[in-house]
Amino acid sequence: MRFTEREIDDLDTRDPKHLVRLLSKLCGQPLDLSCRNQHSGRSCGLCGECNNRSLIAKLSHADTWNAARLNQALLLVNQPTVSSDFYSLFFRRTGGGQVLKRGVVEFRGMAMLRFGNFRFAYKKLAKGADSELRRELGDWLRRPGERREFFSKLGTASIPVQQIDESKRWYLGYISGGYAKQDAITADALLCKLGRRKQKDIERGRSPDQIKRFRKRIIEVGDPSRFEASIDLLNEQVKKIDADIEKVQRRGLRNTSAYLSSDRLDVYVATSMREAWEYESASRFVRAVFSDPAIRGLRLVHFDPTLSYSRDRLDKGLIEGLMLNRARCTLYMVQETDTLGKDSELASTLAQGKPVIAFVPREEPEIIRARLRTAQLRFVRKRLMLLMAEGALDSNPAELGEAADFISLAATWRPLFGLVGEEEKEFLRSHSQEWRRARDIFARAESAYFDKRARTLTRDHPLAMQVHLESGVANGVLVARSARDCARLLVGLLTNVCDFSIEHEAGAHVLREKISQCPFRVVTDDPMLTNSFWDLYGNA
Repeated sequence: MRFTEREIDDLDTRDPKHLVRLLSKLCGQPLDLSCRNQHSGRSCGLCGECNNRSLIAKLSHADTWNAARLNQALLLVNQPTVSSDFYSLFFRRTGGGQVLKRGVVEFRGMAMLRFGNFRFAYKKLAKGADSELRRELGDWLRRPGERREFFSKLGTASIPVQQIDESKRWYLGYISGGYAKQDAITADALLCKLGRRKQKDIERGRSPDQIKRFRKRIIEVGDPSRFEASIDLLNEQVKKIDADIEKVQRRGLRNTSAYLSSDRLDVYVATSMREAWEYESASRFVRAVFSDPAIRGLRLVHFDPTLSYSRDRLDKGLIEGLMLNRARCTLYMVQETDTLGKDSELASTLAQGKPVIAFVPREEPEIIRARLRTAQLRFVRKRLMLLMAEGALDSNPAELGEAADFISLAATWRPLFGLVGEEEKEFLRSHSQEWRRARDIFARAESAYFDKRARTLTRDHPLAMQVHLESGVANGVLVARSARDCARLLVGLLTNVCDFSIEHEAGAHVLREKISQCPFRVVTDDPMLTNSFWDLYGNA
C-alpha cells in the first residue's frame, strides 16, 4: 500500500515545534512541552519541559535518524519508545527527516487499515518484535509481488463453471419461469378455442389449480381469430423456451455445485436480478471486469450470480451467505433498484472487515439512448415509473408530463403472450413517436440518476461506512464508475498496490482511496466518542 499525508509532508523536522507535532502524529495523542512555570509569557528555562524542549531543538538539527535517536525524542516528549523491529519496519533503519516523516505516514496508514485508532495502534505495535508486527498487520503488510505470486500459484477453481448464453441467463430467475408457464397456458387456451385440441385432453393429468387457471385463461383470450395463422408457430416457440429453461436451469444447478465445491472464492458479485435486461447487464459487467488485462494474470475465482441457480429461495439464501463468508471482497452492483438482499450483502461484507467495491454506471445519454433501441416496453415503463418516484424528472415539468402520458399509454397494452409473438412490436410501431420520445426522456434521466446515486453513496449513504464486528474498525465502500476501475480496485486491494491519502476533514482523519476518492477508513477526533467506543466496544 502507498500512503501520503499532506499535513505531515508540510512539516519541517528541523523546526522543533514541527518535530513535536510529527511525534504527536506517531503516538496518536497531543504532546505539550509548555513551560510549567511560565510567567508574563516567558519560559522559566529551568523546569523539565523547558529542558526537554531545548534537547528536542538540538535533535531537530540531526542529519540522520535511527531507532536510538527516535527513542530519545520520544522519551523527551514523555512517550513510550519503539522496538528496533518497529523502527526497521516503518522507518527503513536509518535516514534523515524525510525518512522520519515517511515512516510516520506509513505507520499511520497501517494503523487506519488495521486498527482504526492511532493511539491504540501505537501502544499495540511500538514494542513489538518482527514476528508480532507481521502477525498483527497480516496481509496488509505483504509486498505486491508476494500477493501476485500468491494468487497466481493458487490457480483457477478445480471445478470450472459452464457458460450460458447471455440472452438466456434470465431463465435462471423465477420470473422467467412464470412467464413461460403463463404462455403455455395461453397457447393451450387458444388451441382449444380454435378447435385444434379438445379441452378434456388438455386438462387430463393436470392439478385442480392448473385446470382452474387454464379455464380462466380461455375466457381471457377473447377472440382467437387473429392468432389463427400463427398459433402453431407460437406453440412451438413456447415449447422450445420451456425446454431451454429446463436446460439452462440444469446447467445453473451444476454451476452452483461447482461454486459450493470450489477450493476457494476471491470475489463475490452482489446483484439483484429479476428481468431479462438485469441478467444481461450484470453478465456484461462481470465479463468486462474479469477479462480486463489488469486482472487476468491474478486468475481470480469469482462468484457470477448470472450463472448460478437454486430451486429453493431458502437454499439460495444459504448459498449466498456461504459465498459472502468465503470471498475476500464483494463487488456490489448499484442498479436501477436495490433490494434488501443485496444491501444486506454489502453490509455483511463490511461487517466482516472485507472490502466492498460499489459499481455505479457512468453513461452519457447518447449511449443509453442507443442501447434502448432494442429495449423492451416493460423495461422502459418500469424504469420511467421509478425515475419519476426518485424525482429524476422533477426539474423538467414538460418531460415529467410526457413520461406520465407514456406510462399511461403503455398500461393500455395487454399482450396475451409474455415471451413469444409480435404483439409488442406491433404496439410500438403504432406508437413510434411516443416510444422514441420516451426513450429520449429516459436516457437523460437515467444518466443523471446514476450520477446522483454515486454522489449519495460516496458522501451521504449510511451503508457506505460499517463497523467491522470483530475489531470495531470503520470500513468504507469504494465507489467505481466503470468496469475498468472496478478491475483496478480489485487488483489494488488484493495485491496491496492501492494509493491512499490521509486527510483531516469534518472532525475526523479519513483514509481516502485514490481511484474512487472514497473514504476507506475513518478515525474520529471526538475524544468522548473515541474513549467510549474503544472502552466499551469489546465488552458489549
